[in-house]
Amino acid sequence: MFKVVALVFCVFAVATVVSYPTGAPLEACVTLEPQHGFAPQATPSPFALSAANNGDGTYQATVTKTDAAGPDFKGVIIQARIGTATDPIGTFTVTDTNFHNLDCLAPGDSVTHSSNITKTTASFTWTPPAGGVAGVAFRATVEQQFDTFWTGLHSANLDTLP
Repeated sequence: MFKVVALVFCVFAVATVVSYPTGAPLEACVTLEPQHGFAPQATPSPFALSAANNGDGTYQATVTKTDAAGPDFKGVIIQARIGTATDPIGTFTVTDTNFHNLDCLAPGDSVTHSSNITKTTASFTWTPPAGGVAGVAFRATVEQQFDTFWTGLHSANLDTLP
């Protein structure tokens, strides 16, 4: 009996510390935390989240390394939000097979990784809802590895972009 209990415990323990290689779970939609059982890093992020106006009514959300010699990343979750709200809005278009949409509240309202291969950059096109972009900014969490991630990344407000 002890061996069975020990085996079940070990399987459960391994399952709870392994990262999500195919993307953030739905439980990450509100907090943007990967649910790995670790706290986010308290140091400045080696990654940046930027926004650009594509000039056609869409915007570009891009994650990059802040230093070319810095670490690559494996995971990400990105949303567009109004101010401090936790509800994602708009729709992301994903063309890179290393990423896919995560449907938190509506189809395509978030983006996450599809594989845990290392990445140096990620870029996605975002279409705003009919109400426009007043007060909207991109928000993200970027994961270097399952126990090392940074939350609270944000872009400039989209209504301030040229």
